[in-house]
Amino acid sequence: MSSQYDELANQLKSQDAKLQISAVEALATSQEDGATDLLLTVLKSTSEPLVKAAATALGVRKDPRAVQPLIQTLSVGGYYCYESRTALVNIGAQAVEPLLAVTSNMKFGGRLLAIEALGLIKDNRAVPRLVEILLYSGEEHFYCEAAAKALGTIGDRSAIEPLTQAAKAHDWRMVRDSAQNALNAMGVGDASRD
Repeated sequence: MSSQYDELANQLKSQDAKLQISAVEALATSQEDGATDLLLTVLKSTSEPLVKAAATALGVRKDPRAVQPLIQTLSVGGYYCYESRTALVNIGAQAVEPLLAVTSNMKFGGRLLAIEALGLIKDNRAVPRLVEILLYSGEEHFYCEAAAKALGTIGDRSAIEPLTQAAKAHDWRMVRDSAQNALNAMGVGDASRD
């Protein structure tokens, strides 16, 4: 490890929040082998601004070792959850399977962010689970709405039929509208015209 790495590690131990955040930001692009490990430690902090900065830095690093700890921050909640979602999206395909695993058992806000992340990653492996959330699982309407939006973002043509079904017949108007918007994004048109 270099003297710069040691200096950043020491700054993380400081009581000065600005110095800590500055160190986290520097670790985002550091070439040091232990930078991700330091950021993963910071991710466990009780300081929300520090966790937010660490999540952002881990997204810049795109290290797959950060996937599970970032998912854990989604389940805990806090105003840094959007940074964790964005970091998971930046990590990309390696986050898909772990995100799929938590779409059925995570608390409200974290679950919605996991569904959103799956859409933003645009990996077709998410389509069957998102369709299940949309149609078959008796989900709360806000999960169905998020699944419809995610399916529209992914754009996989295998989702056209389930989206059409939801656009025509879902109990909640918000879900019908989101399904129709997804179909529009995919170039399908109005599901009510058959």
